[in-house]
Amino acid sequence: MDGERQTDDLARAMTALADAARAAADTLRTISGADRSNALRGLARGLRAAGPAILAANAEDVAAARAAGLGAATLARLALDPSRLEAMARGVAAVAEQPDPIGERLDARTGPSGIRVARMRVPIGVILMIYEARPNVTAEAAALCLKAGNAGLLRGGSEAARSHRAIGACLAAAFGAAGLPPATAQVIARPEHEAVDHLLRLERQIDLVIPRGG
Repeated sequence: MDGERQTDDLARAMTALADAARAAADTLRTISGADRSNALRGLARGLRAAGPAILAANAEDVAAARAAGLGAATLARLALDPSRLEAMARGVAAVAEQPDPIGERLDARTGPSGIRVARMRVPIGVILMIYEARPNVTAEAAALCLKAGNAGLLRGGSEAARSHRAIGACLAAAFGAAGLPPATAQVIARPEHEAVDHLLRLERQIDLVIPRGG
């Protein structure tokens, strides 16, 4: 019974996250490109301001990974330092300065009937990103999702759990300060592998899943 109860609790928790992301995605469709870019500039500033807290959390992740005997390649992907953190902030700021993709028209042409047709870029909705223990991807994925008007569900490798949470706190603070929905970008903190299984079943809430890495 305890196992069934835990499974039910996990399923409810993942459904709640996805429901919140769905609601956030609907709201993000109404937010201007300028406001989304301003939120990303705020995130870049927030990452720099929270640098000591992020690096402290990351040091705990690295120590735990080393104690667990993880290989050098994993440790190299996992570890942050001030220069990597600055590169993360610069990357977010660079996304903020890119042209707004929403509403861009492509392949415009006039058909035989004289009607002009074109493809137009619109938000996808809710994107679930699944990636390795690379803390920088948490910020980068959130920035790219928001720039394109999407809500993000972010599931990184468990070896970087503390780092993901610390960066997730920056996401929540920066996007909240910019007036965006609280669920604009959510870090999935539950460590169970089954969490992803539950999320993959939520086809009505999640529009696209991107598994990144090996």
